[in-house]
Amino acid sequence: VRSHFGSSGVEGGRRGTGMHEVLQLGSFSWAATDDPLEGCTGTPDPRRCDQNRLFGGVVASIFDFDGTLTATPGDRAERKYKIAELTERAPLLEPWLRRLRDAGIVLGIMSKSSQATILAALEAAGLNGLFEGPVMGRAVGFEGKAGLIEDLCLEGGSLAHLSPNGLCGVLLVDDDVRELARAGERGIQTYAAPEDGGLQDEDF
Repeated sequence: VRSHFGSSGVEGGRRGTGMHEVLQLGSFSWAATDDPLEGCTGTPDPRRCDQNRLFGGVVASIFDFDGTLTATPGDRAERKYKIAELTERAPLLEPWLRRLRDAGIVLGIMSKSSQATILAALEAAGLNGLFEGPVMGRAVGFEGKAGLIEDLCLEGGSLAHLSPNGLCGVLLVDDDVRELARAGERGIQTYAAPEDGGLQDEDF
């Protein structure tokens, strides 16, 4: 059982098994399972089912690229397929990303892929206009994406002006549970994309 985020007013019963509560974010809402451990079956730590930390007040959402916006995780992704995958998935992603942006949430991307690859894929898929936040390629650092997000929230960083609450106003959406675990330890809100296949309708 995974947490989900979606438009306000969607019934919790559409979220799969288990009960859900809706966490209101202005005109947008995020639904989370009431038992984050339900359905966990021996996943090595950190467990994917533990990585959904949503408590409201999100002003910026940073998406991973490979395996989150695209279908294939980064360890199996090839550059020549990334543009095709994102273009194929654009009809699914575009309405949801637009709703997030229209709700006042700044969208960005942070990925180990090159910035050139990401920008080319966004343009080909017609999604580039939705990402008004930072689009960072080669996002590799000693402290992972959590450290890079923290830098963005410091004075002078591209996210510093968005939230008086700093890191807790940022959401990281990623398929890499280790990145999510590090982010959660910093107080960044997190949402685990599926292990394979990228974000789906039921995640929104």
